Amino acid sequence: MRRSPAKLSRVCRGSAAVAVRPASAFYTFDADTSGSSPADATGNGRTATSVVATVFGTPAKVGAKAMTSGSFSVSDTGVSIGATAWTAAAWLRTHTADFDGSGSQVTGNGLFFRVKGNVGGANSQTIQFADNPSGPISPSLTDDTYYHTAMVVSGGNYTAYLNGVVFATGLTTNTIDFIGVDGGNADVQTAVDELGVWDVALTTREVARLASGRRPKNVA
Repeated sequence: MRRSPAKLSRVCRGSAAVAVRPASAFYTFDADTSGSSPADATGNGRTATSVVATVFGTPAKVGAKAMTSGSFSVSDTGVSIGATAWTAAAWLRTHTADFDGSGSQVTGNGLFFRVKGNVGGANSQTIQFADNPSGPISPSLTDDTYYHTAMVVSGGNYTAYLNGVVFATGLTTNTIDFIGVDGGNADVQTAVDELGVWDVALTTREVARLASGRRPKNVA
């Protein structure tokens, strides 16, 4: 049966057209327990190491659990050293209390995005995107709220996203052959959820898909 041009257009705009490509490593925390090594949900076997992680059922942004304190690292993300195209993304949660320092953060070879508190207790938490050694900082954010963060690198340029919308662009020499996560580097705990790394530069539509709560094709 032949489809009309209008029907073909609708098919092309369907969910498959904006599916998020398979991740190199992805951590949902849904099957993890406190003190265990956060498992790679892609099936690629990139289980985290150096673990002091605490995982709770609430508050999770997607799925059953999120990492709410401690830290872990992943020495092999599937992204080669010196790669010029890659993506990192995660949900970060602000806190009801202001604090001095940085809350939950994702790091890797000069890259990080993190929740920052304000010295002086003005309840002006922000998310900072760093590009060795510093980068753009968001306006003040709502307390006790998850925000989706993503950094896409391609050919010496980065694009930073906040909730699926381009937040900043610039030049970068960063690579991300390893990542580190810290959920408690402050006097209050925040949270990290749905952390993923890709060995490709995701498109704006794919990042928006992640920010809508979807997962990559190789993660259930």
